[in-house]
Amino acid sequence: MSQSLNSVNFTGYLGGDPRCHTFDDGSRVANLSLAVARQKKQGDSWVDDTVWVDVKVSARPEYTGAINAIEQYLAKGSFVCVTGRLAQPREWADRDGNARFTIVVDHADVSFGPRTDDAGESSQPRQAAQQQASAPAAAPLSGEDFDDADIPF
Repeated sequence: MSQSLNSVNFTGYLGGDPRCHTFDDGSRVANLSLAVARQKKQGDSWVDDTVWVDVKVSARPEYTGAINAIEQYLAKGSFVCVTGRLAQPREWADRDGNARFTIVVDHADVSFGPRTDDAGESSQPRQAAQQQASAPAAAPLSGEDFDDADIPF
């Protein structure tokens, strides 16, 4: 079984802002908390249940572009697609002492999903969003500003 394939795919929403760290050698890591929705049967009805997935994206010093993009464009509520290697689940106890577990994905690749109203500015760079908020609104265009010759079709 040493030749088995270890690959998982998850889609979901970030439960918090990415936590990025740069090491002394220039390599970077981004840790994401991903909420994956599922339904389970409880009695006669189906109820929503959330599975939490810890995602680790790491990069050597010469390949930190993905971490930079994660840091710049993603925030709590962003929809993402994650592909990576399944790691050992982490076991922990909640406040009431109940045993819980968290799925862990290592060496992940993250694809940004579509922007949603819930994510707000998450798909825009944070600096650009702040500049847009402080910039004066542009005057609306009237029909006189357009010429039929400008339309390319």
